[in-house]
Amino acid sequence: MNKVLLIAFVICTFFLSAKEKPANIIFGVKTGYGWFNHDELKMLNRTVISSLPFNSTIIDEFEPSLNYGAYSQFEILPRFFLGLEYFHFYTGSRLGQKDFSGYYSFDQYLESNALGLKFGYELLKINKFSFNTYANSGLSLSNWQVESNLNTGTQIVNKTDKLKGVNWYVWPEAVCNFNLSGNMSFIGSIGYSIDLTRNYKSESKLDVELTRNPDWSGFRMSLGLQYKL
Repeated sequence: MNKVLLIAFVICTFFLSAKEKPANIIFGVKTGYGWFNHDELKMLNRTVISSLPFNSTIIDEFEPSLNYGAYSQFEILPRFFLGLEYFHFYTGSRLGQKDFSGYYSFDQYLESNALGLKFGYELLKINKFSFNTYANSGLSLSNWQVESNLNTGTQIVNKTDKLKGVNWYVWPEAVCNFNLSGNMSFIGSIGYSIDLTRNYKSESKLDVELTRNPDWSGFRMSLGLQYKL
């Protein structure tokens, strides 16, 4: 139901904006780094380590990773903007051990595609600089893959579990624009995304209720370019 309401709202907004002939239509692309909480998945790593009959170490654990996105927005009123924004995020973790007797690894791979409405307001404009605040909100569709591999020479055990999830998020951010020339601007932004809901299911075990879920909440920093029509 929420998806239907969201789509209907976007369509209505588009036609209303087009009817009023907004002063500016803006397209932009951004890339940057994202920091993610994933505290429950870090707890899962420690649970796995404590359950192993041998020592194991964390090699990589949900480090900040490069992300990218694109957006379009309309100036619906002077200094007020409304549009859509898409972002792709990726991160993961690995723990394991390797010696003469074999090796063991436990990996988690996470990918998210976020699409949301983008509300903006221009706070201040000084020469070529403008300072804006935005509130983004929408749905994040995530893939979560968990792999464990054990090889002792005489025994090989590989296990993979694939899960999917839908998150509802809000993402306030502050943006600084610098006009390069004409209609082209350089942008820098910083914000914090918060997951309001987290709902994940295993593709092979639909009736299993998960006690630990990914959490994409965290700081976001990005740079990009935007073009004003």
